[in-house]
Amino acid sequence: MRPLLYSSQMKKCDEITTDRLGMPQAVLMERAALAVAEEIKASVKTEGKKAKVLAVAGPGNNGADAAAAGRLLSCSGMEAVIFVCGDADRYTSALKMQLDIAGNFGCSLLNSISAFGC
Repeated sequence: MRPLLYSSQMKKCDEITTDRLGMPQAVLMERAALAVAEEIKASVKTEGKKAKVLAVAGPGNNGADAAAAGRLLSCSGMEAVIFVCGDADRYTSALKMQLDIAGNFGCSLLNSISAFGC
């Protein structure tokens, strides 16, 4: 697989979009989460059962993307659980915001993988 952009290039694109064009980071995050959620919904075969999805979120902004995608999947009818790993003291403000939003929507939030039933 050949990357379209390297992480440093994507970070620069995000900076240009937020700093120069004025689009809030939360909007970029929501759009990314929507794209991920749509791909997952399109690829999951449930055979009549409710799909069970585990969104794994680390302490950074990629974790915030995962939490947002988990929320969107949960709102679409999947049994989505958001597993947050890493030190809570290192959570970015974006992750904290996404976890708050997910909690407001009644999403299942875990900090122990054993609680998922694996």
